[in-house]
Amino acid sequence: MRIFVLIFVVINTIGVNIAAGGSWQQINCEVTRLYIQGDYKNALKSAQQSVGAAKKEFGNEHENYAKALNNLALINKTIGNYKEAVSLYEQALSIKEKIHGVDHAANVTVMNNIAGLAKTVADYEKAEVFYKKALEIRRNNLSANDQKIVVSLNNLAGLYTIEAKYKKARKLYEQSLEICDSSDKNIDLVKAQTLNNLAVLYEKGGNYTLAESLYNESISITAEILGPNHPMVADTLNNLTSLYKEQSKLDMAQSTCQKALAIRQKFLGPLHPQTAQSLNNLASVYQAQNKIKAAEKIYLQALDICKKTVGNSHPLTASVLNNIAIIEERNGNYAKAESLFETVLEIRRKTLGSYHPEVLAALENMHHCCFEAGEKRKSEQIAKEIANFKKQISNSGRD
Repeated sequence: MRIFVLIFVVINTIGVNIAAGGSWQQINCEVTRLYIQGDYKNALKSAQQSVGAAKKEFGNEHENYAKALNNLALINKTIGNYKEAVSLYEQALSIKEKIHGVDHAANVTVMNNIAGLAKTVADYEKAEVFYKKALEIRRNNLSANDQKIVVSLNNLAGLYTIEAKYKKARKLYEQSLEICDSSDKNIDLVKAQTLNNLAVLYEKGGNYTLAESLYNESISITAEILGPNHPMVADTLNNLTSLYKEQSKLDMAQSTCQKALAIRQKFLGPLHPQTAQSLNNLASVYQAQNKIKAAEKIYLQALDICKKTVGNSHPLTASVLNNIAIIEERNGNYAKAESLFETVLEIRRKTLGSYHPEVLAALENMHHCCFEAGEKRKSEQIAKEIANFKKQISNSGRD
């Protein structure tokens, strides 16, 4: 089985915090501006300065110092520095718990960020612990129909979706929609996010008709609130592309993906990771349409953006390299394809850990390439690695 990567979006809320505080506030505003623009290299530098300024102005046990650490962690996560990010998040949470106590609602943003990072590296048990704790705190501190409870329900449901625990996920999404429909406050945007995420669940479960209906409803609500050219509209269009491609409705997938790309290019600019995601997805559609030269050209554009924004060793960069490698293999360029697959495997092991599902996908792609190239001995060696990988996952109790 050939495993290429088309990137879809389950919408979470983590956020960058801004608060008052003299020069720290000025630096932190600059961090936010650079982050939104996708200029992560300079955002990282400014975030490091922000931590120093917060410590100098407020001390290392102050709320603003914790916020600065949280924001630095967020940027490190974005560029793939996961080990550094988790350390910073944990420092931020420790400070907040000292200030507010362990069960205070002010701690939830950082807890969600820790959970989100754990989910990224497939530490699902840790992610569940933090998402559940965050949900419990919000339920104990907020009104029953507060939109932040919906966000927490969505976060936990998204985790269950990844783990293929579809019944649990659907139950939480249905609870979210009940809150949205019963709330006397305008939380339609949160409802749109929930509909998007529920559509992802139904797509994974093979219920394509319902998934398409939910995606379109989410797009309609989001476009009405934020306008038709907002990046959140592009996020759901991106997912709709995946749905159409899964059903081999390639003309519809191409049209939908081009709309998402146009929005991201206009709103976020040509040098943004989300623009690279849309280019990657469009290229994958062309690849499925057998427009190989067009696909390869667009993959290379996406790769160039990835290298300039998130760097050479980021999972997004690895995803694009993976897709380029599949084309090289298809063209009979086995040595080049194998080298690219090895780079993908190295990046994923370094950033995601040795037993992440995407590591398995890279091993399977490399095995296929070596087999097709007639490298019997290497193919058999990789097959043993794959068997050992699956055995380790089975022994650990992870899906």
